[in-house]
Amino acid sequence: MKRNRARRTGQVIVLAMAAAITVQAVDAAAHPLPPRPAGRPGEWASDDDYPVAALRDNAEGLVRFELTVGADGVPTQCEVRTSSGNAALDQGTCQLMLQRARFLPATNAKGVAVIGSYTNTVRWQMPDDGKFSVPLPGQVRLEYDVAADGTISNCKLTSSGELGEYLVKDEEANRCANLGPYARQTDKAGKPVNRHVVQTEINVVTNVP
Repeated sequence: MKRNRARRTGQVIVLAMAAAITVQAVDAAAHPLPPRPAGRPGEWASDDDYPVAALRDNAEGLVRFELTVGADGVPTQCEVRTSSGNAALDQGTCQLMLQRARFLPATNAKGVAVIGSYTNTVRWQMPDDGKFSVPLPGQVRLEYDVAADGTISNCKLTSSGELGEYLVKDEEANRCANLGPYARQTDKAGKPVNRHVVQTEINVVTNVP
């Protein structure tokens, strides 16, 4: 993420998982697909977007937002579901998401594009004297099944440590809703196969002499 050190700025993070993936075979059931980001959510807001009013007030916090996404993949409405407690941060979040967020549209069971919704969280964080914090220690583990036809089921998120405490309570629904889409699953011989996926994010932070 670009950081402008020539002026006072803050750190902005659109939450996303850096994943290590393991796969094994299991059964899975089909369901319609929600909107999926067409790009990287982490690029929808940058440090240079920190609202001036929030910088002046030394304001920081989490903004949980929900987008209504049209059948063309363009968001038409943004609502703040969990406020940061600062109006400039809340309003700035929605303005940025409406301007920059783009999606592969939601599809119904027949594969037809429809209106859907997408939720995520932006963390606005003030630096200490122009310096940024190290990652929070802890682990996040996302597990789900992918059927041979590419559909997803049995999605579950578990977390621990400070990283886990940082996540908002509905993060499981958010991450599970924005998985895929996946292609049909086959083994090396071309035979259909079901898979179980485990994605883990682990931050190990220790004190040293």
